[in-house]
Amino acid sequence: MGYLQSTKLTVLSFKAIKNDLFPPDIPQYYYTVSESDNLYSHRTIYSFISGDQLDRTSTVPVPPELKVVMDPNGRTFTLDDPESLNLVLDQLKLPRVSHGAKELVTITGNQTDVGVYRWDDYPLGTLIVERALFQQKNTMQSYNAISRIIVDSRKY
Repeated sequence: MGYLQSTKLTVLSFKAIKNDLFPPDIPQYYYTVSESDNLYSHRTIYSFISGDQLDRTSTVPVPPELKVVMDPNGRTFTLDDPESLNLVLDQLKLPRVSHGAKELVTITGNQTDVGVYRWDDYPLGTLIVERALFQQKNTMQSYNAISRIIVDSRKY
């Protein structure tokens, strides 16, 4: 049986196939999990950037990188290839996303949606990913990182 018939990948891209055949070394990320309930939904929140990391020291593991592309307007970012997010979702034992997303502010126009990406067609409900610029003082490295992943499971 060939690879294409036996793969569990839902989206076939060169990068996804490469990572499936030759899995990258994925660091174990430090995160906290919190849950909240209200009348209409149950939210599970995975936080990758904690108060300990705000001092940007190397004592706490770094958060996962979110590979985004700057839009032509120069103000927003798009997640074209979801593989960097899918590697983290795999580690959390959550379903993968099948497509990228635009920054939510480009849809709503609301400035509080800067750095927020949303998938309404996620198998477990609504997936929300929040991006933040992370800087390590000891290496002077900065990159777009996943600060929180929120799974909002509707009760209705």
